[in-house]
This record gives sequence, structure tokens and C-alpha cells, in this order.
Amino acid sequence: MNNICESFPSFEVVLNKPAFFGDSVLFLTVDSDKIYDLHKKIIEAVSPTEEIIKQYLELGDYTAHLTLGQTYFGLTSEELKEMAYRAEKELIPYPTFEVNFLRVYQEIEANKYFKYIDIPLK
Repeated sequence: MNNICESFPSFEVVLNKPAFFGDSVLFLTVDSDKIYDLHKKIIEAVSPTEEIIKQYLELGDYTAHLTLGQTYFGLTSEELKEMAYRAEKELIPYPTFEVNFLRVYQEIEANKYFKYIDIPLK
């Protein structure tokens, strides 16, 4: 993973309008070809099985996004709808930012503790 990041240049992403995965996850869409290029390189390096790729919606099924909220963490579907409405009104113009590192999370204890490392991009 370090080799991929060391050779992949930083890039900009543009956040865009809110959208949902089902009715349980609210996110902002992301416009950037480079994020998909980086994603593909990471998946190729990890070499998951086709089953895992389908299960976790990788490669062709991957949707770059920035999660705003989800019911898993206690919000209701109605609260997410209200959040989407407000995000659409209050975040325009949607921000652009530079991606200069990849954050990798590791679950330490089932749903209780995560640690992460940041790997800088070129």
C-alpha cells in the first residue's frame, strides 16, 4: 500500500450534492477521476476475491463519497432526510479539497475500537 501511495500524486476532489445508500446512509457525492484510479490500484494490490469485491461494492460498483450520517450510529431516516435538505441548502457552493494522504482503518475489537494510519501521497 505504501508503494502505491508513494507513487500516486495528490489530487483534488469536488464534493457535490447529497445522496443516499438506501434510506440508512446519507453522503455527499464526490467528483474526481483520480479517486477511482487510486481505488483501483489499491484493490489490485489487495487482490480480494470476486466474492469480496461484490460484497463490498468495489471496482465497478464503488461509489466515491463522503458519509454525512447513517442510521447505524443512531440517526433516524427522517433525521437523515432533514440533514440532506440542509446540506443541499447550506453547503452550496460545494467545497473542493486536496487529497494528500490515504487513511487506512483497522478494526481492533468488533465495532468498539479502530485505529488508523495515514499514508502520504506523492
